[in-house]
Amino acid sequence: MPNHPIVRALISMSDLPLAAPSANASTRPSPTKASHVYHDLKGKIPLILDGGECEIGLESTVVDGLCSPPMLLRPGGVSLEDIKKYGGEEWSQIVVSKKTAGKTEAVRTPGMKYRHYSPTAKVILFLNCGDGEKSIKQYIKENNLQEKNSTIAVLRSKKFKSLKNDIELVKIEKNLGLIGKDIQKNLFGFLRDVDESSDCKIDFIFVEGVDEDNEGLAIMNRLSKAASETIIGNSK
Repeated sequence: MPNHPIVRALISMSDLPLAAPSANASTRPSPTKASHVYHDLKGKIPLILDGGECEIGLESTVVDGLCSPPMLLRPGGVSLEDIKKYGGEEWSQIVVSKKTAGKTEAVRTPGMKYRHYSPTAKVILFLNCGDGEKSIKQYIKENNLQEKNSTIAVLRSKKFKSLKNDIELVKIEKNLGLIGKDIQKNLFGFLRDVDESSDCKIDFIFVEGVDEDNEGLAIMNRLSKAASETIIGNSK
């Protein structure tokens, strides 16, 4: 049951039980603003109700409580830690499903396809790469991005330093936040903002990864599916 007053008013006025998918084209990052819905679905739907920016930013948590122990199919707004803490004895034993369904395996919940949550630009995920400078410069060199005159956006969070003034190809830089709740809220919105920027076309989006605890499990679940490539460093 949503807590947003506009959605609750819609349910009340319709006097019907309502269920709907995310308002985005298949494989695209889920919308967190009305403008994202318009970008994906303009001309395909008659009306958009704008209730402002999403508070959480990622989709819902999906669990299977019909098996024992219960299974977390998709991490989301409710963390694994909260499920274990508040769900009672049986739910304290919950196990985490694999991130991606096999080619012949039934998809049990949205987001289990390999290619999902992806913007048009190529997303590169950086894990354990310290302040990011060495790993990003190395990636640019090894992939000849300078010669290709590629444009880059960097989404940083806890450890990456500002690189826009040091690396010529970095045209856009955004700070996702320093805590999990902020990163979770901003992730899809920032991916879309840089991908749909009117200032310049972005070819690559470099994203700083986070630890997979609390909100980080859902964040990394989405990033691992959005990313075309993952660079793993040796920093802690």
